[in-house]
Amino acid sequence: MLTKMIKTSCLLAGVLAMSFANATTDEQMDLAEVTEASTVIVTGEVLDSVTVMEGNAPLTKLTISIEERIKGNTPQTITVVIPGGTMNKGRFLVGEVVPGVTPVLSSQKNLYFLSPLAAKDEFQVVGFNQGQASITMVNGEESINGTLTNGERYSLTEMKAKIHAAQGL
Repeated sequence: MLTKMIKTSCLLAGVLAMSFANATTDEQMDLAEVTEASTVIVTGEVLDSVTVMEGNAPLTKLTISIEERIKGNTPQTITVVIPGGTMNKGRFLVGEVVPGVTPVLSSQKNLYFLSPLAAKDEFQVVGFNQGQASITMVNGEESINGTLTNGERYSLTEMKAKIHAAQGL
């Protein structure tokens, strides 16, 4: 019994290591590149998340309630699919943390740069964590701080102006 558990643990560790190796390529993109690569840019709040297995890899599906559409058109609620996550599979807790993918919490409000997936109303974040930034309140104003801002904090209004400028609007 113990030998079987050790073999299973080694197998899972090998699968996770291979997944990490495939997920670590992360091309640095600037705001103009992320904006151009996105068909949809929105602000929204995470209503729910569920992790599912796709082949041997867990994927987390976030249900997002759209607050504002900055680029493109979407329904009021969309699904954003991010690699990684944790779930129960039989007696085991299966999980994967993917480098370059920012974990998202329920009720968290974010700015998303998205491209569509094959399934209707499902999207992926452009450039891993580069296409996602948390929106927080600072001194009574919504602000953005993420990879695209190079660590600087911008008000949401300033960030939207930068996005519009990157689109040539």
